[in-house]
Amino acid sequence: MTFNPCIVIPDYNHKEKISGMMEELSAAALPCAIINDGSNEETKKVLMALEEKYSWLVVLHHEKNKGKGVSMETGFNWAQENSYSHVLQIDADGQHDCGDVKKFLGISKENPSSIVLGRPNFDESVPMGRYLGRYITHFWVWVETLSFKIKDSMCGFRVYPVQAVFRLFQKSHVGKRMDFDTEILVHLFWLGLPLKTLDTKVKYHQDEISNFRIWEDNLSITWMHTKLVCGMLLRFPVLIYRKWKPYEIDLEEEHWSKVQERGSYGGIYITVLLYKFFGKNIARIIMAPVIFYFFLSGTVARNASKKYFKCLADYSPEFKNLKKPLIGDVLNHFFSFGNSGLDKFSAWLGYIKKEYLNWPNREVLVRMAEEKKGAVLVGAHLGNIEVIRALINEHKTVIINALVYIEHAEKLNSVLKKINPDVVVEIIAINEMNMATAMLMNQKIENGEFIAILADRLTDVSPDKRQAVSFLGQEAYFPTGPFILGSILKCPIYSIFCMKEHEKKYNVYLEKLSDQLVLPRKNREEALKEIVEIYVERIEKLCVKYPYQWYTFYPFWR
Repeated sequence: MTFNPCIVIPDYNHKEKISGMMEELSAAALPCAIINDGSNEETKKVLMALEEKYSWLVVLHHEKNKGKGVSMETGFNWAQENSYSHVLQIDADGQHDCGDVKKFLGISKENPSSIVLGRPNFDESVPMGRYLGRYITHFWVWVETLSFKIKDSMCGFRVYPVQAVFRLFQKSHVGKRMDFDTEILVHLFWLGLPLKTLDTKVKYHQDEISNFRIWEDNLSITWMHTKLVCGMLLRFPVLIYRKWKPYEIDLEEEHWSKVQERGSYGGIYITVLLYKFFGKNIARIIMAPVIFYFFLSGTVARNASKKYFKCLADYSPEFKNLKKPLIGDVLNHFFSFGNSGLDKFSAWLGYIKKEYLNWPNREVLVRMAEEKKGAVLVGAHLGNIEVIRALINEHKTVIINALVYIEHAEKLNSVLKKINPDVVVEIIAINEMNMATAMLMNQKIENGEFIAILADRLTDVSPDKRQAVSFLGQEAYFPTGPFILGSILKCPIYSIFCMKEHEKKYNVYLEKLSDQLVLPRKNREEALKEIVEIYVERIEKLCVKYPYQWYTFYPFWR
């Protein structure tokens, strides 16, 4: 990671000390954004004058006061858009010693994955009520983290790694106002972010206004601690386990393709072992609280599920009751996903029998394999294509190779070998598309083998290869790489999906997309869009028929 820091200052009606702060910060020679959070006209004029004076300063304006948390979110977005790696936050009230900026950044540069926290050294100016009140917050933070590592969660002088913050924003919501500083720290601690602490002088100015709202902010902070204590109870085993085996977040793994399923294989492996020895009902009972935990803690996943149901309701009138999805609808969606994971490994164990597959045109693949004519099979995170791969494994003629990321391939191979040592798993593991990979896949096609690839999510290998099409009535991006691959290999392309009807029936939908996709230079994008639209239409039909088997739990639509 290249260390490229910036400064973000949230400001609401603090005009007295801000000019002096800018003078001191000019020595740091860093890009800086002041977030004007709906300040009065006098403050706004001061900030705009400072923006004209300093070339390294930009002022971002909120029309209305939205709170410190929202201001910092605006600052983080600005930092990400401008490719800054770290944000140094400092309050606008002049309490902090700007001379310590270089110390904070020095520690951050040496520890780029860590958050650097200021621990206040108060002088005699600190009001005794505030000083003692901080220890009430300290106590609750120690309870919520089961740790004394966060020395002070309220100091507004700190350095954040930007990638870690956005990873958190993908998973959870944090406080919008005065609860922000404390809540984001607890959540980042839960994620495994390392902490570094730096003592720094803090001086209270008697003439400086306070933006703390006695009733509203105290109620908000009380509710925050209530939620965090509940969150601690849900994470209790993990937090205790970390005391013996510390875990630190890896900031280099940002794309969903690398982080989406972290740890899921191990958890499902344990569940499948329980399935193996105690039966599916016991396994599902044990799996239920795990799913419920992810339901409660996965704000982004819940919202993605709601969005999907709303789009489905707009697309198909028969689902008008899902226009405003209930908690039960979303929870059932989560449980369907959990059960699909269990089914995936159960198939490799042999608990799902081949006679459970309703596959009218199975012989299409058998005939192609016998004639040494391979094809590209494009699926989606819809239903459970892994069931097909597990059961077709018994048919020695048909070989389906899954094109997956190296990180996932290693986990999948490891778990499957533990579950069933006799299993033969055909995987093409990649971390980038290159000539060697292309030659390997071409050889497999010529041998009459099949290459299966999921074609509904943008990848880290080729994020620019995408096509915007309508999906359930709203525009979304789909990757074009799988279809370009079929064109390069000069082989047929089929869509393939495996949908669960009930415990003993899985319907397989195998349909040809193209005998050989030709991508003329002149109309290349039009040809790609046409085949992607046909593929997406097939997904839409299956979403209508099996509404709870669409398994994408992140913001999907544009």
